[in-house]
Amino acid sequence: MWPETIEALRLLPRRGELVFYTKGVKPSVRVNRTIDDDGVVHYSRCEGVGKRFSSLLKKAGIETEPGMGFYTLVLYHN
Repeated sequence: MWPETIEALRLLPRRGELVFYTKGVKPSVRVNRTIDDDGVVHYSRCEGVGKRFSSLLKKAGIETEPGMGFYTLVLYHN
């Protein structure tokens, strides 16, 4: 990261050890663990930045190809 980005993140007010949280005060990126009726454990990744960005694209009426989203823009920007 750029030094300016690191410094800006250091200056943000914190609600815990992480910087970014969802509106429900959960970590923005997290892994959910569930167990089905047969006892099989399943893991799913939930990341709030991408979900929110996708929601904003839909509200703006912007259609994208499958797999395109916030992190695609980050890759193209760099």
